[in-house]
Amino acid sequence: MTPPDRSGNPAREDPSGGAPVPRPGALRREPHFQQAAVLASFRDPDGAQRAAEALKAAGYRNVQIDRLQPVREERGNQWDQPVPDTLTGAMDRDRRALAAMSPTVSGWSDDELVGDMPYLLTVPLEPGQSRDEAAAIVRQHGGRV
Repeated sequence: MTPPDRSGNPAREDPSGGAPVPRPGALRREPHFQQAAVLASFRDPDGAQRAAEALKAAGYRNVQIDRLQPVREERGNQWDQPVPDTLTGAMDRDRRALAAMSPTVSGWSDDELVGDMPYLLTVPLEPGQSRDEAAAIVRQHGGRV
């Protein structure tokens, strides 16, 4: 018998002789899969901010707003620039190509947004908090759950 996987379930032998295969659903017991959350998208940051404030007033903590971008960019950060691998060594080949094609990296961008609802609001739910109540608050402020 093979040793149990990280979730405590015994793993099955791989018929081809490779690494043990975890049982179906084994990852469901991992701690990072236990936190329920509501994810909502918004057209503008103001609506997302108003929803976040209303959620915090209703008792939801750790509400977070993020702006989605096609390529993660930290302007001025050397590690995220589309330069040859020999200068930074941080970006892989595919990511450098995507970053180089991005108009926001070249400087010719008008700060365009990704999609029609590029602002993501994340609401972690603690035990006893209602997903429906959080979703209703989000919808009142123009968010899509």
